[in-house]
Amino acid sequence: EKDEEIISMAFSATPLRNAFGEITGAVCVGQDVTELTQQRHEAQAVAAGLNKLIEDAAVPMFEVSLEMLIVDWNAWLAKKTDKTKAEVLGTKLQTFLASECQAEVLRHLAAEFRKEGFERDCSDRFEVSFEGFKL
Repeated sequence: EKDEEIISMAFSATPLRNAFGEITGAVCVGQDVTELTQQRHEAQAVAAGLNKLIEDAAVPMFEVSLEMLIVDWNAWLAKKTDKTKAEVLGTKLQTFLASECQAEVLRHLAAEFRKEGFERDCSDRFEVSFEGFKL
């Protein structure tokens, strides 16, 4: 019994015309995109694993965009701050930072963003104080 392999293909079609310009059919030219599809699935699985790691971590973890918008907020933070992920996603980080640490945190993150490709062996540590939450 032969294992069935799924082959992914992408096609483009060009109409065939007769001498009168009428469409009589089409020529379909394909490309095998099996490897590309497999790589995409593998990348999606890795991303899902990383998302689960962040979500389920027993420590506070959040992710911000280059614009300092919160794009991820894990379960630990949601529990401790009483702010669900849905409530904070898309919100500017400084909205939740204590005023005494806002400038330092934003300056630190901006410096990290400027580092080429974030290619470093370790991350710098910095402290964050969230305002208005009972931690």
